[in-house]
Amino acid sequence: MGKYFKYAVGEILLVMIGILLALQVNNWNETRKERALELDYLIGIKNDLENDLPQIENRINGIIRRFSALRKIDSTSNPLSHIETHDVSLDSIRLAYIFNRGPSMRFTMGSYTALTTNAFAGLIQNTELLQSIQDLYDIRYPGSLSVYEDLKRREEYLGWKYAKDLKFSTIQAFFIDNTNKDEVLADFSFYYRRQNTYHNQLIYDRDLMLKIIDTINAEVNNRK
Repeated sequence: MGKYFKYAVGEILLVMIGILLALQVNNWNETRKERALELDYLIGIKNDLENDLPQIENRINGIIRRFSALRKIDSTSNPLSHIETHDVSLDSIRLAYIFNRGPSMRFTMGSYTALTTNAFAGLIQNTELLQSIQDLYDIRYPGSLSVYEDLKRREEYLGWKYAKDLKFSTIQAFFIDNTNKDEVLADFSFYYRRQNTYHNQLIYDRDLMLKIIDTINAEVNNRK
């Protein structure tokens, strides 16, 4: 009787050990799959950010060029003294360009949208990285687009108010020789304060994008 009991207990232990090993292997496989999926999403986000960097740089440079033109027209009225500008020739700049907000940013959202839609944000183990990504996509991007829409409304107002001048005048006639010079400069200085906000938003977005890219690269290298 004792012999068969020991045999039965041994069988049960072997079965239990087999089940535990199977569970362990299954957990290991699931963890490996999750880490691979995490890397796929992170690399996708990195690629999206790298795709957007050139256009955000173009927007920043365009704003600086318009700042430079406004500063050359009248440096005393320019509220953007903290921004480093360049020496530009006013002859090379169209009047309409001075108050043009430039094209909107079309941020690439594919990888982040897939991550959140599939409720996989929890896959990202680096909590600081995840927070930065969520900050960029959920707060910074909408903020930049909101400032841009406000710029659009202000530009439309100026376009309506100075429609004839913007169509036919030169920069010299509009800003310098204009009998309403003070009013014109006041209107455009007000408009450029919002341009300044947009510029700062884009700078912050760009710097956060670069930080996220660097962190993702470090995560990828650590997994090799």
